[in-house]
Amino acid sequence: MDKKSIRKRMAELRAQGVSKKEIFQELKGGAYSDGRLAYLLASKADIGLVRANKWKIRIMITVAVIQMMLAFLVGWQVGEPVSTGYALLGGLVASVIPALTAYGFINHNVAAYNLFIVVSLFQYWIQVRDVMQGYNAAWVGVAFATVMLTFVVYLRLRLFPEIRAIRPAKDASGQYAFA
Repeated sequence: MDKKSIRKRMAELRAQGVSKKEIFQELKGGAYSDGRLAYLLASKADIGLVRANKWKIRIMITVAVIQMMLAFLVGWQVGEPVSTGYALLGGLVASVIPALTAYGFINHNVAAYNLFIVVSLFQYWIQVRDVMQGYNAAWVGVAFATVMLTFVVYLRLRLFPEIRAIRPAKDASGQYAFA
């Protein structure tokens, strides 16, 4: 089976309600390696989990859109002293990552959650450094970043229980584990 037909068959089986474990057993040994096939299966959020966490997902979409607007304004301010064209370019470039995360949250993509977590961790150490240097206002940023980072990790674990850090989970015997 080639990759296109594997993806098509995977979608058909998921629509029929077949478990991920059974889909994996049927499709392994094809064009995808076992690890890649397990990732493809594990990175698709179950519709029941999406419905159960609907309001949490909406919160994340809202946060990503707000971040996108703020990033656009910051990028605009950086480019504005040069010219309006640079201001527009700066705003668009700065808002790319928040726009991608918002799109990923809308489509229930595990990569968007991972991207949000990685970018938040990069920003987090800067805020902690500011707190350590004595900037009292940075405590607000650290508190907000801690709450958001914890919430996103919690939501990602709820929506994608078969994904651990960035790879599909394995059981004690080394086999891929599906919920």
